[in-house]
Order: sequence, then C-alpha cells, then structure tokens
Amino acid sequence: LITSLLSIKAITQAAVLCQFLTSTDYQTAFKVIQENQALLNEAYFEYFWEMPLLELLVYIHAKSGAEKVVNKLIHLIGRPDLNEHNGTSGRKKLVHSLKRHFLIQLTREYLSNLKY
Repeated sequence: LITSLLSIKAITQAAVLCQFLTSTDYQTAFKVIQENQALLNEAYFEYFWEMPLLELLVYIHAKSGAEKVVNKLIHLIGRPDLNEHNGTSGRKKLVHSLKRHFLIQLTREYLSNLKY
C-alpha cells in the first residue's frame, strides 16, 4: 500500500503508513518527506504520532517560513497522550484512534468515487 500511494504521489499518506509497520520505517518516511516537500498534504499531519516524523515536518515548514503549519505541528507534538512518559495506555489509545481515523479518511478520499 505504501508503494501504491507513492506511485500516485500521495506522499504524506505513504509516510503516515510507514508508522503502521511493526517497526516504524523511518528510512522510507524520512526519504519521501524530504524528497517531496512540495507534495505534502497538511490534512494528514494530524495522523502522525512518531515524534521524529513530526519534528522533521516542523523543521521543513519552519525552514520554508510556513508559520501557520509550524504552529499546527507544534500543537500536535504537545498532545499529552502522545508523550511516552505519561504512560503507555493513553498513547496506545491515541495511536489506535489515529490509525482508525486515518484509514477512514484514506478510504473516503480514494474509494468514494468508485462506481459499482
């Protein structure tokens, strides 16, 4: 699915899916984000939960002067239930919820126009 999303230039969606693997595929996520900055879709930023990926997005947008996007990302980073030091149950619930909502959004975006 990651490869399919990349083939249709759905860069952000593919990077989000890199978090779904048993071990987050940071190498692929970093590469696609860095090489395709102009194609990043802000609507999917809320589905990132891995701090290194959120921090990369902040760096990229701060460098380009996109203050509104940086503020949104900083707000996402500051979510208490994202903090691993606040207990794992809250983080697990958040990750489960983000995965579920991401898949719903992805389905809406790519399958809603199918004719049967």
